[in-house]
Amino acid sequence: MNEKKVLQVIKKKSDMFTKGKHKGKSICSILLDDPSYILWLDMQEIVEFSDEIIEEAEEKDDSRDYSIGDMPENWGDLD
Repeated sequence: MNEKKVLQVIKKKSDMFTKGKHKGKSICSILLDDPSYILWLDMQEIVEFSDEIIEEAEEKDDSRDYSIGDMPENWGDLD
């Protein structure tokens, strides 16, 4: 069985990303600038977010629905 490992659990909007292209930024900041990134991380089970954060990201996201094959190349970068 090939299970993914959640790399970070985020419960509050004041929490900070510890990896990826938004490393060192608060969730609140990313909700304003790039909510689709939060949704992608959640969909990929890379980061576990509170329901409140996911709901807010869904409300703010104005991008089209992506399939895994057409996500921007750097969205999965975790370093």
